[in-house]
Amino acid sequence: MNSIELAARVSHASIGTRYFRVKDENFANILKQDNKVLVLKGPFFDPYYYVSIPNSIVSKYIELLNCEEDKSYKDSPYYQNLTAESFCNTLKSDGHLSCFEFGNVYLKCNNNDLDKYEKNKFSKYYKDDTGVYVSTNMRVIVENEWEEDLNYLCDPTDKHDERITVEFICSRAIANELVRHRSLSFNQESQRYCMYNKDKFCGEIKFIFPTWAETDSKAFNSFVNYLVSCENMYFELLGRGLKAEFARDALVNETATRIFVCGHKSDWNHFFELRCSQKAHPDMKKLADILKLKWNTIYISPNIASN
Repeated sequence: MNSIELAARVSHASIGTRYFRVKDENFANILKQDNKVLVLKGPFFDPYYYVSIPNSIVSKYIELLNCEEDKSYKDSPYYQNLTAESFCNTLKSDGHLSCFEFGNVYLKCNNNDLDKYEKNKFSKYYKDDTGVYVSTNMRVIVENEWEEDLNYLCDPTDKHDERITVEFICSRAIANELVRHRSLSFNQESQRYCMYNKDKFCGEIKFIFPTWAETDSKAFNSFVNYLVSCENMYFELLGRGLKAEFARDALVNETATRIFVCGHKSDWNHFFELRCSQKAHPDMKKLADILKLKWNTIYISPNIASN
């Protein structure tokens, strides 16, 4: 559930749990009075209180913004995700299951209970004399009402086709190319709801310059002027009271976006074959080459290393 919520935060910035270290005991006691907040004291030699708080109510406690937000919360036993389960339940009841594709599921059994996954195009099925191994995601489980199969839940083994999630920051133009890989799952920053005049976006629009701009300075200068005019128009439309979903019509392909992409290793192999090719768009190839280099330092894969 945590991975589902994390992916969803790309397009729903107000969801999720945030984690802070607080040194002021009096402030910690105030936070403890809120039943939506979890406050735990560290060990006796640690002066800090560890605060888990839903992102939607952080602004209620302005003092928190002056505290140290803990980015290594996954390694601490003093934090607890307070929002993932309720958020996922809401998504399920509303029928919004795309984020569930980021909930990776690995199954193993020694009978025929998992044979149905062999024909499921969103799952990877492997069978040998040691058992049946399935790599899938929570959307497959929920949509098909196969929750009982979670009794076979296991950690991924070398016989599972592991699912990997990558976060890209790229232009909207390149994001449009990414989503053509239909075997992968996607969740992208929503221009319908993200208002770039807010503080969390530093009150500005970020653009990703295309590679051709590196070789044509005259055209680049004209292009920059065009981007500035688009940004000004966007802010003007917001100032006139238009919603972000309408003001976004002023934005261009080079507007920066964040997008989570998840897929099986075999699907990523195919991605590299296509996008590291000289036939790929130069900006897409540049991004894919960077990822491939990073990938090869983490995952030992002869299929990728030989490309």
